[in-house]
Formats: sequence, C-alpha cells, structure tokens
Amino acid sequence: MFSGALKPGKGLDDFLTLAAGFSRDNRFRFVVVGDGPEAEKIHAYPYENVIWMGWQADIERFLLAADRYFFLSSNEMMPMALIEARTLEVPVWAVPSPLNESLINDCGGVSGSAAEKLRFLIRKKILHIQVLPKLTGVQRVSFEILRALPDDEYEKTILFGGPVTPQTEECVENFLNAGCKVLFMNDLHREIGWHDWRAFWRIYRLCRRERFDIVHTHSTKPGIVGRIAARLACVPRVVHTVHGVAFHDYVTPLKRAFYYLAEGIASLFSHRIALVSAHYKKYDRAFGRRVRVIYNGIALPDSVAKCSPSAAGPISLLYVGRLEPAKDPLTLLRALANLRDRSPLDFRLTVLGDGSLDADCQAFVHEHGLSDMVDFAGWQSNVSRFYTDHPIFCLSSIHEAFGICLLEAGAQGVPAVATRVGGVPEVVEDGVTGLLVPPRDPAAMARAIERLAADPELRDQMGRAARERVRRFSAEKMIESYKALYNSEL
Repeated sequence: MFSGALKPGKGLDDFLTLAAGFSRDNRFRFVVVGDGPEAEKIHAYPYENVIWMGWQADIERFLLAADRYFFLSSNEMMPMALIEARTLEVPVWAVPSPLNESLINDCGGVSGSAAEKLRFLIRKKILHIQVLPKLTGVQRVSFEILRALPDDEYEKTILFGGPVTPQTEECVENFLNAGCKVLFMNDLHREIGWHDWRAFWRIYRLCRRERFDIVHTHSTKPGIVGRIAARLACVPRVVHTVHGVAFHDYVTPLKRAFYYLAEGIASLFSHRIALVSAHYKKYDRAFGRRVRVIYNGIALPDSVAKCSPSAAGPISLLYVGRLEPAKDPLTLLRALANLRDRSPLDFRLTVLGDGSLDADCQAFVHEHGLSDMVDFAGWQSNVSRFYTDHPIFCLSSIHEAFGICLLEAGAQGVPAVATRVGGVPEVVEDGVTGLLVPPRDPAAMARAIERLAADPELRDQMGRAARERVRRFSAEKMIESYKALYNSEL
C-alpha cells in the first residue's frame, strides 16, 4: 500500500516502477490511496495490478488490510500515515531522507535507496521441509536447490525435524552459508505417533505466520504432514519431491494399503509433485496428474584421479550410505563372506555411514571373522577422496528411489555393483556402467563383484562409460527443472 498526496517528491514513480516489476505476478496487488496532480500517472499505468482508491478519510481500514506499507517520500518530517502504520503493526518499508531517517528507524521500517532495493525486499519466501538435519542424499537436493536460488529473488528457509546428530552442526553451517534461515522442530520425525499432530499444527502456524510463497517437502513424513498443513495455511504453491515410497514390497499388505492411502490423500494437497526416477510413475494413481520426473543431480568434477590399486594388494570395495534396513548392508557383508570362502582374490570393504543397523553389521563382521576385511569409517562428509582408492562401488539396497551415491561413483569413473531396484537401473546401465543383481541375493552380488575384480580392463571400460552417463544427471539440470516447477502456471 502507498498513500499520500500524489505530487512530486512523494515517491509515486518509485512505487509504480516497483509494481511494474511484478505485473506478471498475480500474488501482489499495489494499492494507492491519495489524490493530486500526479494521479494521471496512475491512469497511464499500463498494467492491472495497481488499484487507485482516491482520497480516503479513513485510511486505517486500508492499512489493516495491507501486508506492507511503503513510505517513499523524501520531503516529509512527520508522516502521520507512517506513524499510524507502525501503531497498527503493519510492516513498513521506506526510503530514508535527512528529514525522516530517525523516524523511520524508530518505526522499525526497512530502508533502501530506490525501487531496486524495494524489489529485493519483496522476494518469494520459500520453505523446504526435511526430517534429518544431516547432509545425506535427500538433504543435498535441498541444499543444491536453495544454494542456487538468487538471494535477491528468494528468502530461503529450511526446516529440519530430529533427532539432532553429531553431523547436525556441519549440515546447518552449509545451509547458513547458502543464505538460508535454519529452523528445527522436534515433533517432526520418522516414527508415527501423536507428535505428528503437534508437528502438523506447528507447521500450519509457521506457514500462516511467515506467509511462504512456496513450501517444498521431501520424503514421506514431511510430504504428508507438511503438504496438508501448508495447503490449509493457504500457501500459494506446495511442491513435493518423492525420494522413495513407504508402500514398497517389503512391508505388510496392511501397512502398504495404509501408506498408499496416506500418500493419495496428501497428493490432493500438492500443486506439483516431482519424482526422482521414472520408476515411480507406476504409482500414478497415488500421485495424481500433477507429476513430473526430475532426476537428482550432482556437480560434476573437472577431473578424475585414476584409481590404481596395487596388483599385489586386496581389491578395495566401497559402500556409502545409511546403515538402515532399506539399504540392506547385511547382504553386502554376506556377499563379502561368500567371496572370502570361494574366491582366490583378496578383498577389503570400506563402509562409510551409520544408522540403526550399525551394531548388527559390526556383530556380523565379528561373528564371521571378517574384521580384517571390513573397515567401518563412520559418517563422512567428504566421500570423494575415497573413490580414488576403491575401484568398485557396492550398493545392496532392497528399495532405492535413485541413489545419488551411484552418481558420485560414476562421476569419479568407478563402476558399481548394485541391486536392480527402484530407480537404480535408470542410473546404472547393466553391463555398460556397472552390474545389477537381484536384491537380497548375496551369492549373485559376490559373483558380480568377483567378475569386476578379476577384469581390470572391464572395470576401466565401465568406469569411463559411467562417467559419461552421469553427465545427463548434472546439478544444473536439476536446479533449472525445479526453478521451472516453482514458476510454472498452476
């Protein structure tokens, strides 16, 4: 809202210039209250997003209806409308002058120099919602998107659930450096319970208070709780990325039906849904028609340090990921035990990651005498340095939406032995960039690993092909696709 006498020096030109910059954005209406010789400029204004109300005796009702009040005059000492706006707690954005700068500061307004700075203040407010405050594959998608969004166009916020882990500080630091505000909500976590209602209510109140323009949820729990809360809070655009589904083949039929129904209901509250692989298009009845595939992407390294394992030493295998049931790390350990018993080659496995199966994995290694073959290195924020010493990457998941770790391996020229599940075949081309095996089949995984280990020429060939294939999954393509999704017509 802008008010005052419409004459030179009052700032009408700046206000109309600002309005013209948002002429194609139907979220904003620019209201002018006042009259004077420059009113003809409003008549000549070519767009429909400016509403002129003329002179009004009761300005309070207009201020109460306004989201923001603009004070752009450079020659007023005691602007009563500005004081009244502050009294009514309407946000004030103003351009200071020697006559009114102290008053503007006292009123709590935001000062700028002209329409360019005012445009900076009216940025799109975007909120991403994640569960874990940890830079795994899912969180890195948010990080790449938010880091790439221009600070002069977007006011960026990331909301995490719990629990807080030793890696939380590093994760938060990365998002802060990307220009994001970081929030936490203890009631938002994976387990189902009464806390979900508290999380729903708190997200709803957050969206109502902050008036986000875009809310982007990731994974199942934020996707159900967050989407419904955001839509009911009248967020103009609610986007969800499917990084995996809870209604997979490894849950009971009753749970599968429940999760499928929950996803179907939550999808009704989405404006747009992004699938990280085409594999999930088979669930189009759950997701509806608002769907498009946006592959995850990574920043491609400029060069690759060639892996040259010692001819006399063991073949080094690398696993990167959470130690959780979905990743099924025990199948990989069983495959390693199989290799020890049947293969003439020596192997050593490095495990990067942690999770609920950490103790089970270490117990298995101890019980089966694999301690000298397995190195549990824990969570690592920088995994790229490990690829130069490990010529084979292994992934044993029972369900996997995409597998960013497969992109990382391929970008470093490392072929993969992975399970044929979810979106993995869209990343790893079987027999070309790696080898695919059935899930929960340690013997098949052991045979595939041994095949690559025994043939250095085949490893090099697949490594080169993997690096070439990964080029189609760049971070730049992913980011541009999400920007288009944020700005597409509903």
